[in-house]
Amino acid sequence: MRDIETVAVVGAGTMGHGIAQVCAAAGCDVRLYDVDEAAVQAGLDRIRGNLEKGIARGKVTEPERDGSLARLSGSTDLTAASTGADLVVEAAPESMALKEKIFTEVAAAAPSDALLATNTSSLSIARIAEAVTQPQRFLGMHFFNPVHIMALVEVVWGPDTSDEARDAAVAFARRLGKEPIVVKDAPGFASSRLGVVLGMEAIRMVEQEVASPEDIDKAMELGYRHPMGPLKLTDLVGLDVRLGIAEYLHETLGSDDPGDDMTDAPVLLEKRADHIALITLNRPEKLNALNADVRTRLKDLFAELATDEDVRAVVIHGAGEKAFVAGADITEFAARTAEEQREVYRQPRIYEAVADFPKPVIAALHGFCIGGGSELALACDVRVADRTTRISQAEIRIGLIPGGGGTQRLARLVGETSWKPKKHTVSGWWTYSPTKVAAWSVRSTSHDG
Repeated sequence: MRDIETVAVVGAGTMGHGIAQVCAAAGCDVRLYDVDEAAVQAGLDRIRGNLEKGIARGKVTEPERDGSLARLSGSTDLTAASTGADLVVEAAPESMALKEKIFTEVAAAAPSDALLATNTSSLSIARIAEAVTQPQRFLGMHFFNPVHIMALVEVVWGPDTSDEARDAAVAFARRLGKEPIVVKDAPGFASSRLGVVLGMEAIRMVEQEVASPEDIDKAMELGYRHPMGPLKLTDLVGLDVRLGIAEYLHETLGSDDPGDDMTDAPVLLEKRADHIALITLNRPEKLNALNADVRTRLKDLFAELATDEDVRAVVIHGAGEKAFVAGADITEFAARTAEEQREVYRQPRIYEAVADFPKPVIAALHGFCIGGGSELALACDVRVADRTTRISQAEIRIGLIPGGGGTQRLARLVGETSWKPKKHTVSGWWTYSPTKVAAWSVRSTSHDG
């Protein structure tokens, strides 16, 4: 990695002009790029203004100001700005497409051994690196606003970042008088992932009239010694930036609301302190219909939980208000050939995995419990249903025999001499309430809550 003497900064806005200022103050020749001359000049003017304030406060001398300004130049030609640069730092808006476009051009123009860095506060380093030739020289250098005052720099290494590039970035941050931390590429890195939680919660507290904005900020400034409250910081960073980070973290990690599920996975597992594992079938928009992903995940979870000594029982329930499980996902059938569908039924089935599980399994039923849902419930040891539950093997009505063993399990549970479950098995009658099923002496119970 080459010595850093010439720096190109892409973007002359809030962050870019500050990065250019501290690089020039550290003795580097700096080229400040933006898409038009007005933006470049606005960035250079802000740097002059910062330096003048520094002189007024005794932080900067006139020779230091003059030296910094002499080492600064502006450009509206990205290729020219990048050519011959030892380091290129991108500080464009938080748009993945924009950053990829910039680095495609920068990587082609900059020397092959130049260090390339993005100032992104949350976007994937690995994803942006796909636009870079020789991605081992690419990483994140996340500065903080105002750059000439804030001491922290996050050095974010991606999967292809070389140790040499990471060490060069750390050394350069220290040369700028900053305190670097080294962070693995992950959504939000360290600072934004923590900061956005605090900022969003502060906004939510204002919305709920918990306290005034001033008092919420004061709570963190005086109670936790934060130099600036989360709402003041949000104003400084910009609501658009805060929103962009929150939306990206929501997309990559899940909701920013602690009350929401933190994943869109089709099956969720929560191991509770009372030694119960809660499995949530998490496809409410599809009435929790069973597809290949759900079946595979359930089989894997039951295999895992069978040997987990901290788990003594398992509860299965469906997400949403409408269904436990409304059968199989028939849209999946349409996407398969006949041979692919036959292969699905040759594989070990989730119903056997549940029925053979060595610990108690409880089905918490509500809403529709149809077809594969009723078979799954019957494979459990105990069924607990609220009064919205409707149980059916509706496919029998169109001449289809349930493939999960539900017809046999029902008869085994209540005894082959009972005529009501036989009638249910033969007709698939629509629908039975939980009180009727409980009356057949199936290990079930119904409740109002």
